[in-house]
Amino acid sequence: MVPRTENKPKRDFFDILKDELVDDYDHIIREAREAKGWSQEDLAENIKEKASLIKKIERKEIVPEDSVRKKLEHALNIKLTERIEVSGQEVSHVRKDTTLGDIVKIKRK
Repeated sequence: MVPRTENKPKRDFFDILKDELVDDYDHIIREAREAKGWSQEDLAENIKEKASLIKKIERKEIVPEDSVRKKLEHALNIKLTERIEVSGQEVSHVRKDTTLGDIVKIKRK
């Protein structure tokens, strides 16, 4: 009998790192926008979003979605995320994700 080997994807060290929005994103955006001499309306037009969205982001009423964050970073040439280590995880080469088979119970008649 030939031993069976499985080709499981190896977990990379960077799997335990996560990009997270910086706390002072509102100040970074406002300062970068003002440095370019843009109004909130100018920035909104540049990234094809509504000015009300820019106002809410700068007042920290809402957190920008990833798509909006990327557009802001590109238009203003800024970085709004930082890489943090996700606590409680270990670097491992064994896949520990839950599979459908782990949670399904087959009921037989």
